[in-house]
Amino acid sequence: MNPRIRQFLREEWLQLLILVLTLIAALAAMPYATERVPMQWNLRGEVNWYAPKEWGLLVLPGALFVIYPLLFFLEGRDRNRRKPEDGSLTSHGKATRTIRLTASVVLAAVCFIQIACALGRHLDVARLVPTGVALLLAFIGNLFGKLKPNRYVGIRVPWTLNSETVWRKTHRLAGWLYTVSGLVVAAITLLSPVPHLPGLMFAWVAMLVVVPLVVAWEAARSERRQNGTAGDAPGAGKYSVVASVLILLAGCCIQYLLVDPKHEPQRRAAQAAAEQWLVNLDDVRYEDAWKRTAGSFRSQVKEASLVKSLNGCRKPAGATKSRQLREASYKESLPHAPTGRYVIVQFDTVFDHKPDAIETVVEEQETDGRWQVSGYFIK
Repeated sequence: MNPRIRQFLREEWLQLLILVLTLIAALAAMPYATERVPMQWNLRGEVNWYAPKEWGLLVLPGALFVIYPLLFFLEGRDRNRRKPEDGSLTSHGKATRTIRLTASVVLAAVCFIQIACALGRHLDVARLVPTGVALLLAFIGNLFGKLKPNRYVGIRVPWTLNSETVWRKTHRLAGWLYTVSGLVVAAITLLSPVPHLPGLMFAWVAMLVVVPLVVAWEAARSERRQNGTAGDAPGAGKYSVVASVLILLAGCCIQYLLVDPKHEPQRRAAQAAAEQWLVNLDDVRYEDAWKRTAGSFRSQVKEASLVKSLNGCRKPAGATKSRQLREASYKESLPHAPTGRYVIVQFDTVFDHKPDAIETVVEEQETDGRWQVSGYFIK
C-alpha cells in the first residue's frame, strides 16, 4: 500500500468510521421511519419544519461528507500542521484534527437524534443538543492554547492574524472562557427549565464573541503602543466591539420582554408531542399511534378499537396537505378524567378530502414527565 495512503488511514480512520456509520444508520432507518422527518428544532425543542424521509435523513450524513474533505483540504494547506523533518503532526496539527473530529462526533450525534425521532422516539432535544454544543465548545477551548495562527479554526480576526502575540493572548483567555463556561452551561441546560434556555444560550454565545474581541483589540492596542506606532487600534474594531455589546444588551432585553406566560412550557411541550404523534396518523401507522398513547388511554381503548375508529374517521380524509396550530389550552381537570395535567391541542388541518378539518389532540403528562396522547377527535 502507498505510504501516504497508509498514513492517511492511520490518522483518519475514526473520522472515516463516523462518516460511514451515519450514512449506514440513515439508510437502515429509512424503511421504518415516518414519511416526514424532523429537520430543525428551535431552542425550545419544537420542530420548525419536516422533510420527506427519502432525502431528509440524508442531509446530515451528506453534510458530513461535504464538510470533512473541505476542512481536510484547508488543513493540508496549513504550514504549521506537520513537522518539516519527518512529516509527523505538530501539537497544532493534532489540535486541529481533534477539533474537526469532535465537531464531527457532535454532528453525528445530532444525526442519530434525528433518526431516533423519525423512528417515533420522544427525545428531549431542547436539552440534548444545547448540552452537546456546550460540551463541544468546552472541549475545543481546552485545545485553544495549542493552536497557531491559521485561517480556518480559532479566533480569526485581523488583530490575531496579524500578530502571533495577540493570537496567543487572545486564545489563552478564550480557552479558559470556552472551557469553564461550556461546562457550566452544559450543567445548567440539564437542570434549568426549558423556557430559560433560549436566553441563556443567546447570552452565552454573545459572551463568547464579545470577550475575545475585546481581549484581541486591547492586546493589539498594547502592542502598537509598545512598538511606538502612532494611533490606536483600527477604528472598525472599536465599532465591532460596541456593536456586539449592543446586540447582547438588545437580546437580553428582548428575552426579558418575551418571558413565557404561565403554563407556556407545558403547552409547547404538549404541542410538540402532539405534532409528532400525528405523523403516525398521516403515515397510516395506527398501531404505532396506539403504542404511543398514555397508559390511561391504552387501559380503556384496545389497539383494535383505535385502529377501527381511525379507519372510519381519519383515513377517509386522505393525505395531509397542511396543519397549523389553532389553540393549545392547559387544564388540570377534564370531564370524566382524574385530576392531572392536560393540554388540549387543536389544529386547523387541510386534508385531500376534508379541506376544513379541525383536529383535537388531548395530551396528558404522565408520571415520568412525558406528554402522551389520551384523546383524539376530528371534525
